[in-house]
Amino acid sequence: MTTSTASGLGARIAEVLAIDPSANAVESAGGWRTWGQLADTAAQVEALIEQPGTEVGVILRNHPASVGVLLGVLRAGGCVVTI
Repeated sequence: MTTSTASGLGARIAEVLAIDPSANAVESAGGWRTWGQLADTAAQVEALIEQPGTEVGVILRNHPASVGVLLGVLRAGGCVVTI
């Protein structure tokens, strides 16, 4: 598992997610997801990726959770494979 102290893109994603966790980030179906909610989803996904470069298949949907999943894979240094 990687951590948010990693360098490069993963570190930058972690920094951006931490700027203002209570601020609105993604609007969907009349509701908002905050940066903190996206960060929580990203952290859960990141914890599942054991080593950088792991290919992770993602079925993208028009849903805010997809954003958190993508950020989590990238934050862990994984490779997003869209399905």
